[in-house]
Order: sequence, then C-alpha cells, then structure tokens
Amino acid sequence: MANELAYNRVSFAKRLAHAFRERHVYLRSDGRVRFILLKPWIQISFLLLLCAVIGLITYAFLTVAFKNHVIAAQKQQFSSEQIVYEDHLTQMFSSMDRLNSQLLLNQDNVESQLNKVRKIQSDLERRQNNISSLMSEQFSVPMNALEPPMSEGLQIVEAKERSTLLITFEPTQPDVRFSRITANHSAVSINDAETVQATSQVSKRLRELYSTQKIALNMLETHSITRVSELEEAIMFLGFKPERFAQKDVVPGLGGPLVHLTSSSDGDGTPLSASERQIKRIVLNAETISTYLAALKRFPMLNPINANARVSSKFGQRSDPFTNTKAMHQGIDYACPTGTPVIATAPGQVNRAGWNDAYGYLIEITHDNGVSTRYAHLSKIGVNPGQQVEAGQEIGLVGSTGRSSGPHLHYETRTNGTAVNPAKFYRVATYVFQ
Repeated sequence: MANELAYNRVSFAKRLAHAFRERHVYLRSDGRVRFILLKPWIQISFLLLLCAVIGLITYAFLTVAFKNHVIAAQKQQFSSEQIVYEDHLTQMFSSMDRLNSQLLLNQDNVESQLNKVRKIQSDLERRQNNISSLMSEQFSVPMNALEPPMSEGLQIVEAKERSTLLITFEPTQPDVRFSRITANHSAVSINDAETVQATSQVSKRLRELYSTQKIALNMLETHSITRVSELEEAIMFLGFKPERFAQKDVVPGLGGPLVHLTSSSDGDGTPLSASERQIKRIVLNAETISTYLAALKRFPMLNPINANARVSSKFGQRSDPFTNTKAMHQGIDYACPTGTPVIATAPGQVNRAGWNDAYGYLIEITHDNGVSTRYAHLSKIGVNPGQQVEAGQEIGLVGSTGRSSGPHLHYETRTNGTAVNPAKFYRVATYVFQ
C-alpha cells in the first residue's frame, strides 16, 4: 500500500512536469526561423491568470443574473429597519409629551421653591447687616472677613419669564424614509432647568452663609456675655453695684400706657426665630456694655501726670518724712519737676481751687457716683471753682507748696469722702480699656 502511494506521487510529479515541460514556439517569416522558449513557470503563471479572468467573468455574469433578487432582499431589510426606527421615534415622542406634562406640573412647584429661597435670602441679608454692625462694634472686624467666598458665576436668584425650546424630529431635507412620520415637535422649558440649577446653587450658598452667621452669632454672644461679666467685676472691684449703672435714664417728654412686648415676637407680632432671638440678646448685652463703659469712663482712670513720673510714695502706711513716725498716706506722690502739667483724671466739676493748709495749693474735682479727686502742692492753679472740666484737661502745674519736702504731686481719690487707693482705678483702666 505504501509503495503504491509512493508510486502515485512519483507518477503525479512526472505527469505535472511533463505537462509543463519546456516548449519552443517556432516563428518563420521572410525565410527566417525564430523560436520562443516557454519555461514551466511562465506556463503556470499564464494558466493562473487565465483562471482568474474566467472567475471574474463568471462572478460578473452571476451578479447581473441575480441583481433583482439582491435588491429585493436589501429593500426588505431596509423596510424592516425603518419600521423599528419609526417605533423608536414614536416612543421618544411619547416620552417627550410625558416630560412636557411633568414640567408643566412642576413649574408652579419650582416657582414656589424659588420664592422660598428669595425669602430666606432676604432674611439672611437683613441678618447679615445686623451681624456686620455688631461685629464692627464688638470686634472691629468686617463681616466679609468671615463670609464664605462666592462661587464664580453665582448670582442672586431673580424671576425669569418662561420660554421654550422647540425640539423637532422632522429632517431638514425631505426623505422618503420619513413618509410614515408626520412633522412633530416637543416643547421643553429651558428656564425651568436653569432655575432649578440656580436655585440649587443659591440654596447651597445660603446654607454656607447661614452656617457662617451662626458661628459669628455664637462668637458675638459668648464675647458679649464675657464682656458684661468682666465689666461687672470691674465695677464691683471699685465698690459699686453694677445694677446702679445698668438702669437707663428716662427720656423726657414721652409717656403713655406701658404695654410689654413678648420676647418671642417682633413689634408686629411675628414670632422671632432662634437666630433673631439670639441677635436680640446680643443687642441687649451690647447696650449693657455701652452703658457700663460710659459709666467707667467717668471714673478717674487717667494718670494725673502725662510724663513718666516716678512714684515716690504709694497709698497706705508709711514713715512720715517730717516726724519719722508711722502715718497713713491717703494718696500717691509723683516726684517730678516744678511746672510739670497736671491733668484731670476724669470729667467733673471743680469743687475747690486755692490754698488749703498742708495741701498747699489744692484743686478738688467732684465726679459722678460720689467720687472726687484731689491734686495738692501745686505751684499754679489753672481752673476756678464751679468750672466743668474734661478728662485729660490741664488744670495746674506741679509745685512744692504746703507741707512738702520737694517738688511733687500729691494725688488722692475719694469715694463719698473716704480716701481709696488710686491704683484701683488704674488697674480697672488697664483691665477694661487696654
């Protein structure tokens, strides 16, 4: 069997070599004989080319013969695809109609939400002005330093007129493919989408602003409560009751029945929000602070000598410079050259201005709340009894008159006629005003 297969392969090769053996084509003309040598590869190439030409001719013939069948099949396929496409368009139109109906239903809701945002925005802006005023008064800090940065392009929400965008599904150029579809369009409100987006952005901005305002209000209230407590401690340290200064003066020329406002409503009866009640508490604290500060400024808080004078003798027990015995010193002595200006340490009225035995040339000024100050051993007096003076006003010059061992100012502070240490007022001034 194997020998037979080998024989057949050899025979096929011989037959193939015999079929494409070298051939000579002889040409005779004009008594001359020429020949052309056809090698095996030339013969094989010619045969392959001839087969390709015959194949192309056969394909073209079959294509022409079955053209109508191919066109009919393609038309049927296109018609099927067109039906599917038209069904998709019909579904799209239905979806657009439902969307339009939903937009019309939501339009009023969008406008209602927009009106709510505008109202909240107006309330926050009004509250922002109140907080800005309080921040400036209590901290000397502008409110915009705590305000969150505004996103680029974000604007205040404003009412917009309705307008629609017509979305048409009819082709620009007529096409037989759309013969089954009538021209149709859908109206979609473009401003609704813009309004919703703008409302969302502004709502986010207002939430940030509300959070910032809440932080500022908490800080203001904490500061105001702390400040009121500090001022009350300072007043009590001076020996007075804070309630004495918290009372407001009655404005003359006004009257009528007393009708109290509830703390939970505004003047028009509208209930106050938590933030508004907090602002009201802060305002009341701020008024109390202003009242306390105004009262403290009328106490003798200043140093009677502008220059950095040396304190030669403090308030309290000391050895008398003339008798060398223990004695009570009822003021503070400032050693400074003769002619150094002396100023009033608080506003008030001159009670005495002239010679007073051991005090020498003396000025006594009566201030509010039973407080008075004395300036002794002066070389010159610059005010008269009954004269009103302001804090910091020059009233005389340092000297060494009366019972004095050298040029200096003897300065006393008295409450209801009793001498108190002037250093108490200096400590309060440092604690409160610096």
